[in-house]
Amino acid sequence: MRDSRIDAQGGLSPEDAALHGLTFSPTSGQDRRFDLTKLERREIDWQRIATLAIEKNASDIQFCLGSPVRLKINGVYLPISDIDGLDSRELTSEQVHGALFEFVGQNPLQIQSIESQLASSGGGDFGFEFEAPGGTRVRFRGNVHSDIGGLGISLRVLPGAVRPFEQLGLPPQLAQLSDSARGLILVTGPTGSGKTTTLASLTQRRADNHDGHIVTLEQPVEYLIGHSRSLVTQREVGIDIPTFAQGLRQALRQDPSVIVVGEMRDPETIEVALTAAETGHLVISTLHTIDTSNTIHRIVDQYPAEAQNQIRAQLAGSLLGVCCQQLLPRSNGDGRVVAHEFMVVTDAVRQHIRSGKEHQIPSVIQTGRNLGMKLLDEHLGELVRSGDITMEIAKKAASRPSEFKGALH
Repeated sequence: MRDSRIDAQGGLSPEDAALHGLTFSPTSGQDRRFDLTKLERREIDWQRIATLAIEKNASDIQFCLGSPVRLKINGVYLPISDIDGLDSRELTSEQVHGALFEFVGQNPLQIQSIESQLASSGGGDFGFEFEAPGGTRVRFRGNVHSDIGGLGISLRVLPGAVRPFEQLGLPPQLAQLSDSARGLILVTGPTGSGKTTTLASLTQRRADNHDGHIVTLEQPVEYLIGHSRSLVTQREVGIDIPTFAQGLRQALRQDPSVIVVGEMRDPETIEVALTAAETGHLVISTLHTIDTSNTIHRIVDQYPAEAQNQIRAQLAGSLLGVCCQQLLPRSNGDGRVVAHEFMVVTDAVRQHIRSGKEHQIPSVIQTGRNLGMKLLDEHLGELVRSGDITMEIAKKAASRPSEFKGALH
């Protein structure tokens, strides 16, 4: 496994950074500027917090002004004092800034990227590694965001290694789709549903089983994919490339067999991704949607009415399949279980996409069980019957809550 690029970057010395404090310049409207080159080390026991998060298998850590540090364990946020008796005092602005220094203070490229993202959208993504006791290295994905009090930080604890696809609890037909030579595969779900984990697993599986060149475009890089039969190039938006769309255009000139796009979040990225899928490349990406019909609608709705027929035609011709997933707390409180909806694109699905009748796709999914297809609500019903999740959790996760009882029969 390759070493993290992040750790390899040169940076500001602690002495230089400590000469300054973080400055925030509010101006008119939404123009809020943060100078992150003036971060400094403050008293915050990050080593202890990170070690506790790893020991307790926490999924997330929150640093919020005016609140104690909180860890998310089995889907519930708990103050650190409730877990291990650590200091539960409310965080000051200086401590939040000090935490950010621990994460990016040595990396000027990360700082510049976060500053740019804060200025344009009020939030910035980053990634880093932490060496736990015993030498284990754990990666974190971070988001720093502005609010009325200043800055807040959200961290996601990432598994140390890419999980084999067989351990994810997803349909094997999804893995089979990733063996394709061309086309588009979408993994969708709300924030925190495991999309990035699935993408990394599919990418590593592809690298292990096929010759070629895989290019990933991520913000930030979360999992390090090992070179295997395929060469793997991982690029980070904001550091290596300015945007997903520009990264896609560059990737097309790098002789890729597979392009993995962290998120298709704007019309330009979607358009280039569809073109790549049409011209002989396999493209794998994500969206924040909970079911297949909504996924198709979300893509088409990004475009003005006069362009939607063309997008529908491109999507119908290139889409291979959609997997919509959610991570739900187990009824016994022991971790989480994945619930999914899975669709393979058939001739009937293509026709519904072209004609704007994506609301009829669920009927196709119901008749496609031999291809591994399954509606989200059907899978939720299975999980309730098996005792993995409660009825209350299933209803909250259902795409059609008012009709959910029918999925139990």
